[in-house]
Amino acid sequence: MHHQRRARRQRAVADRLREALSTTPNPGFTDPSEHQDLHDAVAALDPIDRDIIGLVHWEGFSLAEASSILGKKEGTVRGRYHRARTALRSQLEADTTASVVDPARPARQTSTAPF
Repeated sequence: MHHQRRARRQRAVADRLREALSTTPNPGFTDPSEHQDLHDAVAALDPIDRDIIGLVHWEGFSLAEASSILGKKEGTVRGRYHRARTALRSQLEADTTASVVDPARPARQTSTAPF
């Protein structure tokens, strides 16, 4: 009985998170347009990767807790989390360099990603 209750709670958290991530940027953002590139990059992730990023970064769960909530093995969640962060970083760096390209200067390799 406790297992069923726990599974229902975990599904409810995952469903709320999926809905929140698919509709609006994080309520912690002061100006949604200011972080539109981050919202777009997160929206481009696979749904499971979006869930992991949301649980760990925005909801404050550990990777072990996120794996339990999602019903996945911890190693799987760790791997997907790493790949999702790498994808976000690449996307955000590409957006940053594309918006500030000066043909006279070579592009610098700087990391502006929050991950």
